Amino acid sequence: MSVSVKWQQGHQFKVTTGNQQDLAVDTDDQTAPCATDVLLSALGTSCTNEVIAQLNNHGVELVAVQAQLTYTLTEAQPRLFDSINLHYIIKGTGMTEVLVTRVLSSAIHECSHVSLMLTPAVNLTYSYHVVKLAA
Repeated sequence: MSVSVKWQQGHQFKVTTGNQQDLAVDTDDQTAPCATDVLLSALGTSCTNEVIAQLNNHGVELVAVQAQLTYTLTEAQPRLFDSINLHYIIKGTGMTEVLVTRVLSSAIHECSHVSLMLTPAVNLTYSYHVVKLAA
C-alpha cells in the first residue's frame, strides 16, 4: 500500500492513492480540505461504514445516516486532538435505542481501523439521534 504526496504550489498538494485516485489537500484550507479535515473525514467514513454494515446485518432498513464530527485540541503545542465526538443522525425502520447504542460502541471502539489507530491517544465518544420511520 502506498500514497504519493506531490507539492503543487503554496500550501497545496496532490495526493494520489495506490489505485491512482487523486485528492487535493491545502494546508491553508483555502482551495481544498486541510490535512486535519482529511483525517477527520477518514475517521467519520470508516466508523459510519461499520455502523451501516452492522445495522444492515441486524435487519435495519436505513434511509439516511449522517455523522457530524466535533473535536477539541490540546492546549500545548503542537495542538493535537484531545477528543472527537461522532454525532449520528440515523433514519430508518427496525431499530431500537439499545441496538443503536451497541452498534455505535462496537463500530467506533472495536471495528473501525481508523478509530483504533487514534486510540488511546484521542478520546473518542459518540452521540446520536434516531429518527424512526413507520414501517
